[in-house]
Amino acid sequence: MLIEAGHEVEIVALIDPPTANVRPWSRAILRTLDRVLPDMHLARAYEALSRFGETSKWPYPKRFANLAWKLSRRSVRMVQQRLAGHVPTPPTARDREVRVRFLQYSLVMARYLPRRIDAPVVYFSADYTSRAWRDMGASFESYDVLGGHHRCVKDYTASIATPLRALLEDPAAAMPGQSGLMLPLAEPGERDGLVP
Repeated sequence: MLIEAGHEVEIVALIDPPTANVRPWSRAILRTLDRVLPDMHLARAYEALSRFGETSKWPYPKRFANLAWKLSRRSVRMVQQRLAGHVPTPPTARDREVRVRFLQYSLVMARYLPRRIDAPVVYFSADYTSRAWRDMGASFESYDVLGGHHRCVKDYTASIATPLRALLEDPAAAMPGQSGLMLPLAEPGERDGLVP
């Protein structure tokens, strides 16, 4: 939108976004489902595709084994709860509000299919792999960051802020043919605070 409005965009920085609306096969699934499913089911389909992408750095046998384990664990838990006469605790008003907002977000993301942009793209990869995004910009640079999807911004900000600051100070470093700025990350398990 900024480029179309005539603004110059020096760098687009992506911090571990899901890849469900970028990978060609999942985009095709989402486009097809959008024609036949109600909004709520489309949002849930996007969530399922995104969860599968959270393990995208794992080899496929491990990914499928993890999915099978989760499904079997869920089935066993449901059977155990039925046998024990367990009555689930109803969600609180706050739980319902959060769920409604997340479904709205998932629906928007399911219908958002990013186009290639004429600006350098820098991807900070925590849980999701950057491969799906590599053709989305005029150039592409990827950095592995610590902390996983939910903690990389909160607890490991230096692994994002340090290379991002260097790229903002020298945008040419993100262009192909340059040496790149693969700066060392903090040691695993090391937490860092906000970098001013």
